[in-house]
Amino acid sequence: MAILGGGVGGAGNPVGGSFTGPAQALELVLDRIYAYSGLITVAAGSSADHTMLKFTTGNYVCKAFIEWHSEATGTDDEFVIITMNGQEIMHSRYSHAYHSSADQGTKIIIPSYTEVECKFGNSAGTDATMILTGKRYRE
Repeated sequence: MAILGGGVGGAGNPVGGSFTGPAQALELVLDRIYAYSGLITVAAGSSADHTMLKFTTGNYVCKAFIEWHSEATGTDDEFVIITMNGQEIMHSRYSHAYHSSADQGTKIIIPSYTEVECKFGNSAGTDATMILTGKRYRE
């Protein structure tokens, strides 16, 4: 994970800490955290089977907001699963996502040394992205 700034896949960028592109990893800048999946083409399915974000936290607690965006249409269903250390903490299905849940998110607290995986799915197949932003607190 990045200690001094942004980087691809959590690789540190000691030169400038500037954004170098999307990655599944959690990026650290001072006390702020972020992760961008980038635009991912999600094949049609009936579950959240595409990993959008995946990382493990260090010696800190995170207060975060995870949001997802897709090109859902009026009849698409969306699926979101968030796990911590392999245990589901959120498993949601949004029927007809375009009308009921387009561009939504959820607030979470992530404990220290926790593996987090965020997955997404869509019934018709679409392009989607997942974004995490927040703050970390040292224990």
